[in-house]
Amino acid sequence: MYEIENQKALKYFKGLATITLIFVITYAACYFIFGNTFSIPSGSCFAVILVWVIGHVGGFLAVQCRIPALLGMLAFGVLIENVPGDLLRGYQHSWAVHIKSFGLATILMRAGLKINYTQAFRQAPWTVVLLGAVPVFVEGFLDAAIFNTASGSGTAWGIASGPASVGLGVVASLLGGIVCGCTEIFSAPLSRTLIVFCLGQMFMFIFFNYNMTGGGALSTIGTAGIASICWQFGFPKALSTGKSDAYRTKADEHLAVFWMYIMQPLLFCTIGTTVNFGNIPAIVVPKALLVICVGAICRVISAFLSTIPAYN
Repeated sequence: MYEIENQKALKYFKGLATITLIFVITYAACYFIFGNTFSIPSGSCFAVILVWVIGHVGGFLAVQCRIPALLGMLAFGVLIENVPGDLLRGYQHSWAVHIKSFGLATILMRAGLKINYTQAFRQAPWTVVLLGAVPVFVEGFLDAAIFNTASGSGTAWGIASGPASVGLGVVASLLGGIVCGCTEIFSAPLSRTLIVFCLGQMFMFIFFNYNMTGGGALSTIGTAGIASICWQFGFPKALSTGKSDAYRTKADEHLAVFWMYIMQPLLFCTIGTTVNFGNIPAIVVPKALLVICVGAICRVISAFLSTIPAYN
């Protein structure tokens, strides 16, 4: 018994030593290629890697305490931002916005791939459409109106920009999903995952660049969702290898690995680092809570009402 445990421990430490050595060599190469960006401790890339490592540590300790890992990642992010010593002296907080958008896009792509559209549309087609669209529209319109009123911006433009963002997001979703459906071109499992991932991220940041984050989120989840439908129905026929439900499952498995080991600790720890208690004006907290609570309540109510047709 002890020999088996010792063998497992030895195998673990060998793997850890291998990964550590490869990481150190790769980091050294990046330092000599890119210079001060990777310098220790003031380099921007070093700070991002430090946030990622601390996120893993926080997640691990949280799991040991039997609480969700993401809470530990968030807590450790808040901790390293507010403790004395300026541990993240090289960290560019402008990067946090892009990291959060990158992480959100990953979550949305996984959500789009997980739905079995064939079964869902056969059982309750209108309920699926209503449940997917109505809560999003209700929350989006109300949050836009409340946020713009609370922040002093134009309410009319805040509401009007919603439909434009949604319309462009739908168009991008259709185009991206059909491209992903060309399995004659993207015949390998990893290539299908990469095309969904790259298109989703591209759409997210194109819309983000034009201040239409809602359209970016919609186009990201829509691209993955339309791709899943194309794979399940073998569309477009001229460039498809045929119907398959396994394609979306495999793509989600790839994204799950990326999410668990790379994006989740980086995202939630980054969110934690944006909370600096010394820089938050007192008036911001109640306004933020107002937007969140109103949006969440209206979303839940509209989601419940959207499911009523399924019971008739």
